[in-house]
Parts: sequence; structure tokens; C-alpha cells
Amino acid sequence: MKILIIEDEERSFKRLRRLLLQIDETFEIEGPVTSVGETTEILRKANELSDAPNDKHNKFDLIFADIRLDDGDVFDGFVQTMPTVPVIFTTAYNEYALEAFRSNGIAYILKPIVTQELEEAVEKAKHLIKGQQAEMSTDYVFLLKSLGLQPQQQSHREHFLVQNNDGYTVLNVQDINHISTENGITRAYLYNGRSMVLNYSLNDIEAQLNPSKFFRANRQYIIGIDSIQRINFLFSSKLSVCLKDYPDVEIIVSKKKSGQLKEWIDR
Repeated sequence: MKILIIEDEERSFKRLRRLLLQIDETFEIEGPVTSVGETTEILRKANELSDAPNDKHNKFDLIFADIRLDDGDVFDGFVQTMPTVPVIFTTAYNEYALEAFRSNGIAYILKPIVTQELEEAVEKAKHLIKGQQAEMSTDYVFLLKSLGLQPQQQSHREHFLVQNNDGYTVLNVQDINHISTENGITRAYLYNGRSMVLNYSLNDIEAQLNPSKFFRANRQYIIGIDSIQRINFLFSSKLSVCLKDYPDVEIIVSKKKSGQLKEWIDR
């Protein structure tokens, strides 16, 4: 099977490639394609080859596509040149947006990619290809609108407006080491040692932050990818996370969450 990967993050591409080869080392993998323009061009050439049944050179059997690329949304490229093979989307969008295209796409995988979900998606694609049912009928213009996506639109929160005694302070999410909740109060702890109260629940904040940058470690904590100093083994397959600049904070990650944490970091 020949696979094309559309992905603008090199680490994500390398990880997806490695996981796919673990599933089947005979996969031929090409990419990464990193932009809408490149996507349009490579699909155009592949579609031209599809008119020559005996020429399998540079034809793809399956496409993995991230949604956000350097110069826009992958759907912008699909609108211009429709894929003729199954597409598996890899995305960081929340469950509500995913529901919108669950009825349109072949499959989706939520980032960070979990191996079992990847295996299931690949198996589904194989059945479609084998049964010659892989014709793409998705209306990507409708799909783009249904997801509420527009080129260059921000999908994750970048700032919080925090009220204090003198007025307001703008908090950049990149300055957040971790976020915790205690006695109904949610507080963001910064790399400079300061902390700020956020008028949101931890669940609300989790839904607004970029899931590739922040991880819900347990009911009490959200941690930043750059805040992790060390991870220690505990009993019963649990993990203990130690944070930079906060040596007294120990965050316990359950057995169930431990696998997700490792997948999240190892991208």
C-alpha cells in the first residue's frame, strides 16, 4: 500500500510514519506535504495518473491529512483537487467538531495519535480499498463550513484576560507552566513563579487550549509540554510528573492516563 502523509509538523510526520511502519513494514510512505499549494499540486498529478490504469507509479492508495497546514486548511486544497482515494484525518479538534465530519470523512484520529486507533483506521481503509468502495464523495466545501473553519482562523486560545485589583492583565498561554484547581478556584502558574486566578473551570480551559501543547494529567491539573522536568515510575503503573520551576509540585497520573501522557510527549 502506498501512503501519502499531509502534515506540516516534522515531529508529527516522523511519528506517524514510524507507527505506520510498525503496523506494516511493507507500506510505501511519501511526504510530508506541508502546504495547501503542495497538496493541490500532488493530488492533481496523482489524479492524472489515475486515468492510466496500468501505470501505478506515484499513485497513492491512502492519504493521511492534518487539517491545519502552513498556509491554510487542507480542505482548501481538497476543494481545488478532490482526492480519489480514502483520506484519514489526523486532527486536534475537539469532539464537537469531529462529530461534524464523522459522517463525511473516511476516518479521523485525534492527536496525539493512539496506536490502536491508528490500526483500526488503517484496517477500515484496507477494507474500503479491497472492496473497491473507496470513491470519495465528501463535499469538502460543506465540510469546511460545517466545521466552522476558515483559512488562518485561530482554533485555540492564545491569551486570557485576567482581572486584578488595578484592572486587567493579559496572560499569554505560552507563559503557563501548569494550571490547577482547588476548592473551586482555578489558578494558572507561570514560569516566572507568579500565579493568576482564571474565571473558568478546568474542563472549560482544557477545551480551549491547544491539545498538542497542554495535557489534562488528572482532575486537578493541566500541564504544559515544556513544563515537564522529569517523569518517575510509581506503583500500579502510575506515573509521577515533576515540573520545572515548581519542585514541590508532584502530579500523579493514573494507569489509564499514563499511556496517553507518553503518546502525547512522544510525538
